[in-house]
Amino acid sequence: MMGMVESFNVSVAAAIILSEAQRQRQSAGMYDRPRLDRHEYERTFFRWAHPNIAKYCHEHELDYPPVSPDDGEIINPSQWYARVRADRLDNPSE
Repeated sequence: MMGMVESFNVSVAAAIILSEAQRQRQSAGMYDRPRLDRHEYERTFFRWAHPNIAKYCHEHELDYPPVSPDDGEIINPSQWYARVRADRLDNPSE
């Protein structure tokens, strides 16, 4: 097989495999409860959703800013940035 037909078959095979993997995980109860505690989930989510800010916080030993549980966006980012900036001006050696 060549071209589009070959690609289509690979795509269909991948979809079938992923669907079966999901079915088996569901049957095993792997989706019934979170596997990470709430704190670790929130930290992992933040690092994924806001990698640049997470890196900045890590480098400067800052807590991550609060995020909205509805959409994962930082709550009032300009206020957080102003506070971080003010702290940096007050403590320039950090």
